[in-house]
Amino acid sequence: MSKRKEHIRHSRAITRGPRWRALRMQALERDGWACVQCGTHKRLECDHVHPVRTHPELAYTLSNLQILCGACHTRKTRIEVGHKPLTPKRQQWRDLLRDMQRNPSSIGEKTC
Repeated sequence: MSKRKEHIRHSRAITRGPRWRALRMQALERDGWACVQCGTHKRLECDHVHPVRTHPELAYTLSNLQILCGACHTRKTRIEVGHKPLTPKRQQWRDLLRDMQRNPSSIGEKTC
């Protein structure tokens, strides 16, 4: 089984039900409804700092949760399942594209 499928298998059992929803809401309120890495308020996801597959005892521990946007969560998960981190140049390109999507009026204002 691939690491990605194994990761999903472990998380799926945890992220269902009222207990998880209540804990997720507490994490959102604690982190100010913003990604703890980049500060955005869009596409927020609740992430286990220490993965459930390696630390099942921390699955429902608030201090083991953090709020991440979809992009930051994907980046963290890719590294956890064994993918290499993006090169700084590639990450800079992705950040530029994300900024352009968030603020389309700034296109053309910046010069290289």
